[in-house]
Amino acid sequence: MAYSDVTAMKVRDALERIPKSVTHLSDKDARQNKNLERRSDSSGSKRALGVAVTEKRMMGGLIFLIGNNMTLGIKTLKSGIEQFMFRVGKDREAEALAIAGTRPMIHGNRRMPGFLFIDADVCDDAAFDRLVAMARDYTSSLAPK
Repeated sequence: MAYSDVTAMKVRDALERIPKSVTHLSDKDARQNKNLERRSDSSGSKRALGVAVTEKRMMGGLIFLIGNNMTLGIKTLKSGIEQFMFRVGKDREAEALAIAGTRPMIHGNRRMPGFLFIDADVCDDAAFDRLVAMARDYTSSLAPK
């Protein structure tokens, strides 16, 4: 397994307990997208903030999606270090990168704007909650796919 179950549970709990700070789609709006509803029903996903939260194994780890938009991920590197990936959006990237231990996401030789990494062992609870809220708020504001 490329991530720990303990870390995955930490993310699941955080997505449900951290208060929302932006306007989110209602359950009615989310249900109107039949493809999203069918995918979320068949996968047994939860509904948080009125939008389907799903999990998908990809990129060697576990990715959490809100409205089928990549929100955050967890992965254990070959070195044994577990890391988080957060999608906070371009507008809040500088704010997120000011949190100790965060770094821009580089994929190949390309910097991925709005995405960042932080190693789990340097990510304290306050930083984790803040980054989860930023990632969740950003992707919850996107139209479901």
